[in-house]
Amino acid sequence: MERIIKIDKKQENINAVIYSDLHYTPQTNMNSFIKSVDRLTINKPDYIFFIGDLVNDSKYTNKKLIELYKLIYKMAKISKLIMVLGNHDQLTKTNGQWKEYYNEQYVQELKNNGAIILQNELYTDNNINVFGTHFSGNYYEEKEPIDEFIDIIKKVNLPKTNKINILIEHSPKHTFNTETINGLDNLKNIDITLGAHYHNGCIPWYISEILPGNFGIIDPYLKLFPQNARGTKQITDNNFGIISSPINTFNNNLKFIEPFYPQVDQKLLIRKK
Repeated sequence: MERIIKIDKKQENINAVIYSDLHYTPQTNMNSFIKSVDRLTINKPDYIFFIGDLVNDSKYTNKKLIELYKLIYKMAKISKLIMVLGNHDQLTKTNGQWKEYYNEQYVQELKNNGAIILQNELYTDNNINVFGTHFSGNYYEEKEPIDEFIDIIKKVNLPKTNKINILIEHSPKHTFNTETINGLDNLKNIDITLGAHYHNGCIPWYISEILPGNFGIIDPYLKLFPQNARGTKQITDNNFGIISSPINTFNNNLKFIEPFYPQVDQKLLIRKK
């Protein structure tokens, strides 16, 4: 699957690949993801974006994540690997409930293996500016209160420039809301917003070919028929939004259904309008 976004800026084409929501556990079947990473060595994109929830539980020890770190290292050797943390990257399940647990060793090891982790920070180079937001795990457990969203989003600083300006946030709940975004002046320079978390609204990615639209069946908060759950959306006149298809839709919990939700390589081509 390739998404083409045309931006009215003077620059060369940019090729990227987007991943999200692996929800890795030591029992995860990694075959599809490994094959996808192998294809990166052939296609060599300019950037790789991972939009959160790399792991399913933040309390895994580094010893249990060795296989995952090797893949992160391999990806970061191919091109710039830019990541944000999702809710599961900061939550652990205790007595049947998800609790906040920010694992500094996990985050540091991702960095040690070459990942660029943006936590309310700006990455910039000759071609792009990328701002990655950081929300606590509890923010997602509380269903993303708008006041906390606005407090964090005020930190976004994407300059007016001929470079492509990209905002990355794990959840599209507020960043894909046109009215909300139009009301925040510091977001007016965004060209592309990348989100994830909604797992395509539990609609297989290939259904989008015959049933276009951004709606889904159910969202992570058990709301039926959510808007902005999948696909591409023009959020404002100059801001295109892309919601990443998850690597694992059901996090290995419904293995008999998962074959109907295969992983897809998500390529992004940014070129001049």
